[in-house]
Amino acid sequence: MPEGVITIYGFELVELLVHALKFLVLIIGGIITYYSYRAYVLQKDRSLLHLTLGFGFITVGAIIGGIVIILTNRNFLIALLFDSIFMLVGLAFILYSLHVTTTETQYLSMDTNIEFISSSTSEAQVSKEPSMEKSNTQ
Repeated sequence: MPEGVITIYGFELVELLVHALKFLVLIIGGIITYYSYRAYVLQKDRSLLHLTLGFGFITVGAIIGGIVIILTNRNFLIALLFDSIFMLVGLAFILYSLHVTTTETQYLSMDTNIEFISSSTSEAQVSKEPSMEKSNTQ
């Protein structure tokens, strides 16, 4: 090992920090992926499924990058390659989920307004009919 490099149990400090950060990415990325999947299950919105896949790819890519560092005898360039590929795919899924959300939201808001108008009109008609019947019976 070069002089001046801090080692702990035979590992460089930088390598230990990388593994600690990868572990935190696994925890936080896993939580984000879980909550986005849970939102997809509750809402049944396909854009949330794409969002879940995006966060999942980013999280898995970071973990695979950490594993590659260990398996390739600390070759950070190969690990960075895997991490970057998974990051790119994950970000593409997130971008697609935002695009789908914008497009579907426009149509959904139009449908909601139409349903609201039609339901409020039918409620107004229903509420007028009973009042007419009361005046006819008197």
